[in-house]
Amino acid sequence: MFFTRKSSVPPARSTRENVAPTATDGDATLILDALGTILQLYARHSLNSGQHDAEASRAAITEWTRHVTLGAPHPVHAGESVRGLAKRDWRGLVQFFGEHRRGEQQSAQQGMRELRDTVWAVVTSTHRIAQSDLTCGQAISDQLERVKAALDGTDPAAVRREALAAVQVVGTLMSQQREAHRREQAALAQRLRALGSQLEEARRETTVDPLTRLANRKGWDQAIERSIALHSLSGESASLLMIDMDHFKVANDTYGHQVGDAALRAVGDCLSRVFLRRCDLVCRYGGDEFAVLLAETNVDKAAILAERVLAAVRGVEFVERSKLDLDLSVGVAGFVNGDCAASWVERADAALYVAKQNGGGQVVVAA
Repeated sequence: MFFTRKSSVPPARSTRENVAPTATDGDATLILDALGTILQLYARHSLNSGQHDAEASRAAITEWTRHVTLGAPHPVHAGESVRGLAKRDWRGLVQFFGEHRRGEQQSAQQGMRELRDTVWAVVTSTHRIAQSDLTCGQAISDQLERVKAALDGTDPAAVRREALAAVQVVGTLMSQQREAHRREQAALAQRLRALGSQLEEARRETTVDPLTRLANRKGWDQAIERSIALHSLSGESASLLMIDMDHFKVANDTYGHQVGDAALRAVGDCLSRVFLRRCDLVCRYGGDEFAVLLAETNVDKAAILAERVLAAVRGVEFVERSKLDLDLSVGVAGFVNGDCAASWVERADAALYVAKQNGGGQVVVAA
């Protein structure tokens, strides 16, 4: 790792005031922050399990994260917020993750079996159809030979009998073929639907940035269009944050791309810890620029969340090779009826530009 928490730890929040006397508030804060980061990374990479799909699993993990790190109500047993660390359901957290991990493993194994079975079914079906055609052709050919032999004879009754038999053979074989093809097509369709679900999961992976594991630009472009359509109809407020790392190019050139990549991952982790709601979209917009789409959030609340991001990023210290302090500039713009994706981003970008011009390390709300 290229970063650790700075030694100066802010005073403990009220939700953590009942920490055991054997640990300092600073120790508890560091442990809870580390645990929250680990749980969010697990949620981000969650797979389908036996009982839940990946999206439901991410939601459940996020609820457990909020419970054990912030004292939010229990994910299963509804109730009030929990103040003391000792009163949080740590045993339940361990049990949940054990069961969830086993479910993920079983789901992955089942997916591989279904994929192999689907490929084998295609091969088998093709072979059966070919063999069926050969069998039908041979049966018809044998019956036609018998009709021909009857025609060479002198018994009209034999000719009629063999001709009717030929018609019956052809009709029966065609009916059998149609039914066999119908069954094969139904079986193939079922397997291909299952395979299609797996391919859809793989397609979703193409909308994820491999370095930060946030949404990438493709995923962002799809989400912002949907958000504009929804908020135009509902009238609910929404906010957009455009975020740029201050002096990143200088730091990248000075300390190298490996440290630069670690800095990008650190900022991505800070964003993931601040924006925990399922409806929040955090994206690596490009290079050292990030974007956050907040549903049902006005600009005042968005600006407060942006300040939290700045504080979280300033709490990251790089200790390998050289000291490197991180800071961000943030532009905030609320959604306005009539906005398209370009105009919304343009207003947030203009606010970001003002923040950069004023020296960086600040949040500016678009006029």
